[in-house]
Amino acid sequence: MSPEERRRRRELNAEAINEKALLLLIEQAEDSQKRNEVIYKVKSFTTDDIIYNIIVVEDKMKACDCPDFTSNNIACEHMYLLRRYNRNTAVFVISTNLPTPEVFTDNIRTEQQQQQQTIEIELQDLRQTTVNGIDAVSNLQEVLNSYEILIR
Repeated sequence: MSPEERRRRRELNAEAINEKALLLLIEQAEDSQKRNEVIYKVKSFTTDDIIYNIIVVEDKMKACDCPDFTSNNIACEHMYLLRRYNRNTAVFVISTNLPTPEVFTDNIRTEQQQQQQTIEIELQDLRQTTVNGIDAVSNLQEVLNSYEILIR
């Protein structure tokens, strides 16, 4: 099933709830401690004793603590139901301006590879400096030995 088909299925599930049941599934919103944030309590469609919290900031749904939203990070049926209850509230939408997780992973890999290359270059330089230092000490020791022979 495509992402659009899954989105539409969630929306249809919410639309299938009749108006009377809708009013029973959504509890009065409560104000949050944060400015412009409201938390709606929406009952599970399938289990009576489970209630999910939907966070709304400035009339935009930001999150639901149901397993569907928390694992997929896309609008769940509870959000579509809340939209029916409060038409002024916009359903959660993922920003399309953000890179996909693969891009983040690729960037991290690239940064790690660059760091590894930098470390290897610095290590090579350090080894060469050490070798040069040892050579310089050896040369100095030979010069001192030569002077010592001359002095005797």
